[in-house]
Amino acid sequence: MRKGITQRRRILDLITTDPALLGLFVLFHILAAALLSLGIVPIPDLRSISTLDFREPNVLALAIEVVIYVLALSSFIRAARLSWSLRNEREAATELDEACRGEVARLRVPGIAPMTIEEAPRLWEDLPDTSLTVNLSDSLYEDALDRRFGSKADILGQAGTDTVADIAILNNRQRSALHIGILGTFLGFVFAMPSLVSLSSETFNSAAFGPLFASLKVCFTTSVAGLVASLTIGAAHTRVSRRFATCFKALDSALQKLIVVLRNARNDRHAVQAFEQLNHALDGVVLRLDRQHDQMEVQAAEYLDAMHQMQLARQAL
Repeated sequence: MRKGITQRRRILDLITTDPALLGLFVLFHILAAALLSLGIVPIPDLRSISTLDFREPNVLALAIEVVIYVLALSSFIRAARLSWSLRNEREAATELDEACRGEVARLRVPGIAPMTIEEAPRLWEDLPDTSLTVNLSDSLYEDALDRRFGSKADILGQAGTDTVADIAILNNRQRSALHIGILGTFLGFVFAMPSLVSLSSETFNSAAFGPLFASLKVCFTTSVAGLVASLTIGAAHTRVSRRFATCFKALDSALQKLIVVLRNARNDRHAVQAFEQLNHALDGVVLRLDRQHDQMEVQAAEYLDAMHQMQLARQAL
């Protein structure tokens, strides 16, 4: 029961997250209903469709219009999910920005020590664990532990590339809807051509062109349907792209302030590591001095022994 309620709330969030997308979705159906009611896009007579023969204009038009509608519907669902995700990321980035702004303000107050590097994760501990803002903050924090701060552009650029790739799918579907509609029109011409070629001088009259023009009219409707779907999907793509730009602008600002906080944080871990490295280096110097001292003692003993041998040789002479 609780899972069903959560799922319904998620769907409600997807629908209401962006009123502009919801308006485009409603507009798409209003335009489709208007085209059907005005007869610009006629509804094929399903009773006349006895077999799924796609050479029949009614069957061909119906199949292509269904494909275009499914393509448009899936595009609006993707746009809603992207918009919902980008809205959440922008809210998370705004919260991180406010938290970092407060910490930067504390740094300017004399007598207040900055936080330690281990305390930095508390700035984003209340954000959703699956958000991009948390992942980027964790990456910058891991770099800051080793006093490296140059990876922000690479991390943010990779995240932006992945999101742009998701948004580009909407652009591809926009073109696909238009191309599928045009394809239906050309297929209608191809299937209607035999009727024109089979005309002879005896049958060349206006009545003979009736079925031909009727089939062409039905096939031209696929281009109209594809154009309407393409225009509305394009508007949804533009809306999501603008939200993407706003989101990543807020995210870049928040991460920039986070880097300022991490640069000024006390890195006791780094100080301990530096002390351990210095201690290790001093141990190495002492060890080398001990070895040199031992070598000098051996050389001094050999020198004294040689002097003793020389003294004995002189006494023998």
